[in-house]
Amino acid sequence: MDARGFDRFSARVVPDYAAAKAIAGDWDFEGAAEKARNELKRLLPGGLATPGNHLFSVRTADDQREVGQAWIAERRASGKSVAFLLDLFIHEGERRRGFGRSTMTALEDWACRRRMEEMRLHVFDDNAGAAALYRTLGYRAIAGEMFKPLPTRREEKELRE
Repeated sequence: MDARGFDRFSARVVPDYAAAKAIAGDWDFEGAAEKARNELKRLLPGGLATPGNHLFSVRTADDQREVGQAWIAERRASGKSVAFLLDLFIHEGERRRGFGRSTMTALEDWACRRRMEEMRLHVFDDNAGAAALYRTLGYRAIAGEMFKPLPTRREEKELRE
């Protein structure tokens, strides 16, 4: 990814991440964008030059047209070197054409060449398409969070009446 690609990435990832965290109930919608901006600054303080972070423009093989973006951070987990996929995005008009699958395969190959031992990622529960893709590529859940909103006292009173 070059500097212009990073600008496009930043402009997209902040509102996307803010919305995902708010929909998941982790953050209030109000202020979510600011939290997402701060999180991006924390994770990528040096932008493209942040050590241990690798940002990619996903391009077509034939005409090198950008169809998406990906971000991997090198991490350690359970004593293993891990390529942690923080973001995979395929542009809206390019989805369901195999770019996500081919990008994942290319990222796995890249991680293997760097002698990484595992590839990990997080997928929000409402992103069923991505979760299905990852499962077909052999990924499995290792932990999960579940929640159930409880009625407020007012809703509880209304339910009894």
